[in-house]
Amino acid sequence: MVTDGVERQPDGPRARAMSMAALLAITILLLAGVGLILKPFAEVLLAAVMLTICFYPVYEWTHARIRNADAAALFCVLLLIMLLLVPLAALGTVVGQEARSAYAEIERQSAAHGGWAKYLAHVADEPVRWIGARTGIAPEEIKAAISERAQQAGAKLVAWSGKLFGNVAATTTDILLTLFIMLFLFPAGERLGEHLHEYVPIRRDRLDLILGTMKSAIVANLYGMIAVAASQGALVGIGFALSGLASPVLWGFVASFCSLIPLVGTAFVVAPAAIALAVSGAYGKAVFLAVWGVVVVGMSDNIVRPMVLKKGMEMNTLAIFLSLMGGVQAFGFIGLFAGPVLVTMACVMVRIVNEERLAWQGEESAAVSAQPPAIETGDVPPAA
Repeated sequence: MVTDGVERQPDGPRARAMSMAALLAITILLLAGVGLILKPFAEVLLAAVMLTICFYPVYEWTHARIRNADAAALFCVLLLIMLLLVPLAALGTVVGQEARSAYAEIERQSAAHGGWAKYLAHVADEPVRWIGARTGIAPEEIKAAISERAQQAGAKLVAWSGKLFGNVAATTTDILLTLFIMLFLFPAGERLGEHLHEYVPIRRDRLDLILGTMKSAIVANLYGMIAVAASQGALVGIGFALSGLASPVLWGFVASFCSLIPLVGTAFVVAPAAIALAVSGAYGKAVFLAVWGVVVVGMSDNIVRPMVLKKGMEMNTLAIFLSLMGGVQAFGFIGLFAGPVLVTMACVMVRIVNEERLAWQGEESAAVSAQPPAIETGDVPPAA
């Protein structure tokens, strides 16, 4: 249509629907491109969002006293760094002392046997004789096989060490990037909530319920991860102390980090220690440590994590366990957070959809009952 030389688009319902469809298609394509751009930073963004949600009450308290939003966000980030670094520095001091004590003890024993080579040979003699007596293999052949495997393990250890230092550098970069993102997320938190209410076509109370559930799930997951790491690290340290192993604090600290590794967990620390006890002839202690690691340490995850998660999620223990294991299988390490959050959000959405359905049915029933009854003209009696 052309009016006064200006072409005007028709403004009917069909034209509006086509315009909306075109806008949605363009928006979806652009969002897909944004997703590809942000994909390499998915874990960093998730960590930043989680920490921001957990510390947002601290930011609100700080912002009430520091009117500048950016300054309040910087204060919260610095406070978070202090909360992380001070305990780690204190624990690192204890671990360092344990490591020095363990090294000094090994150095003393090696010197008493004439050096490292003779000390290691002395340590290996008894296990080699025990294996030879039960397998019929000559001790010299066993030592040769152990030496060959040790060389292969040494080469793998060197390669693994290179990857470890590379991972440490990458982890440090991710931590700095996470803190940098949090500087912008803190001030944007309130504005983001208002934008969601403006752009998402959901009733305000429904959207508040969804956002509140997501927040509770994320906070509960983070607290559950910390609680499991602390409890399993402490239990491993206790097991090492009861077994008479050296440096229980050091290995408890290592086990607390290993507890975050899916499927492997604290077995990465407990299994080699139990094998070392068995090889040295302490079979009773080896069995005790193995049972302690499987029953006490292993089952603590199934007790502590659901207890913490139940406070923020409306799921039973079985659902929490399946969401954790399924999340790890589907998404890897990040599934420890994504799995329970997704399951919780799905349960909430099913409940909301059901409530909306019941509300619609009630409105339809009320509308039908409010209509006047129809009069059938064929049954009207003739006038007198």
